[in-house]
Amino acid sequence: MTGVELVIDGLAVGRLTQLVVDDRILDVPRDAVLAWLDSGGGLERKVAEGLRCPVCTSVWIAAGAAVASRVVPRTWRTVARVAAVAAIAGFVADRELS
Repeated sequence: MTGVELVIDGLAVGRLTQLVVDDRILDVPRDAVLAWLDSGGGLERKVAEGLRCPVCTSVWIAAGAAVASRVVPRTWRTVARVAAVAAIAGFVADRELS
């Protein structure tokens, strides 16, 4: 992995983590999954806790990215580039709105 690939993957994992944990577009499915997990036992509640934690979620997304980069490298590169550009665009947009 080159330094550029590492940066792209890092930005992609960050953006995908934000999508899973925070973005409004996934509020309905996220809330449904969290409500279902919260109604379960100890393991389910721990998983729900992890899904609310950006650092915890990013570890799992990074693991998925590592697997995807080996199993479906062309697909992962495309997904990673799109997510990385979205992360950069979001950063720029947030700064322009401030």
